[in-house]
Amino acid sequence: MTKTFTSYAVVGMAIAFVVLIAYALGTRVPLAFASAPSGLPATMATSSTVVVGPNIVTPTLAHATLFEASNCAARIITTLGTPISLSFAAFSSTTPSATVGHVQASSTTEVYDSGQFGCGLVSAYGFTSSTTITVLESR
Repeated sequence: MTKTFTSYAVVGMAIAFVVLIAYALGTRVPLAFASAPSGLPATMATSSTVVVGPNIVTPTLAHATLFEASNCAARIITTLGTPISLSFAAFSSTTPSATVGHVQASSTTEVYDSGQFGCGLVSAYGFTSSTTITVLESR
């Protein structure tokens, strides 16, 4: 009887070990792509400052490009004392201006989730004097 009990215990432990290994190999940490549900890991991929405003001298554009098309989880834009107008290329091909675009108020930080705003080209236009804004992209 001792030999039978021992062989059942060994078989049971072997089965438990196989189930544990199968579970460990079958689970992995999901990465944040596109719209990131709460709790998924996302890291800051890029961070920079950009000057926007009507006083910017560019050859044909009166706006500044904040982000190129990429694979992102979210984009974070912080304005100082001047509001800006944003254009998201995922939804339209228009360029931002004093009358066209999504307005972000002055002295605010906004998170633009890629599930709602996409990961396409983002351009900005400053309403009054040129101002420096901070832009971050998470992946």
